[in-house]
Amino acid sequence: MSREISLGRRGEELALRWLEERGLVLLESNWRWNHKEIDLIMEGPEAIHFVEVKALRAPATRHPWEAVTPQKQRFLSRAAEHF
Repeated sequence: MSREISLGRRGEELALRWLEERGLVLLESNWRWNHKEIDLIMEGPEAIHFVEVKALRAPATRHPWEAVTPQKQRFLSRAAEHF
């Protein structure tokens, strides 16, 4: 397993634990639609959350949210509609 995949999986595990500690319930992980993947789909008391996890090595040269491009945001929105 490559270091990037290992880091990504660890990031998803940490994100899942953090979200569950805040009361969200996992519906799906690594859900695929149209050759793309949503990392976590979580249910909260008032909404379903579509989560893109970005794990970066320190020192990071950018913020994780900068890696979620407008194209990725459009995909997540369309995937959420199909879910």
